[in-house]
Amino acid sequence: DFSTIDLDALIPKLEDRRVSLNLSYQNVAVRFNVSQSTIIRIFKRQADPSIVVLRSILAAVKYDIVTPPMPDEGSETSRSST
Repeated sequence: DFSTIDLDALIPKLEDRRVSLNLSYQNVAVRFNVSQSTIIRIFKRQADPSIVVLRSILAAVKYDIVTPPMPDEGSETSRSST
């Protein structure tokens, strides 16, 4: 049920994931036949996505809202500080 999702918390996580996968806004838009301007407005929090578009974005950035992805091994965020 997407009605309980905090988009203000989720969208930045999706944006981080998009960047970590080296996906442009255009890559995400083309993959699911959504305009690039719509994707940009969603990521910049200027518009709320429909459930269909949110599911598409989740799939594009390989993000499971039940079990969020772990940082990629070797990425800056997965390295422990010494």
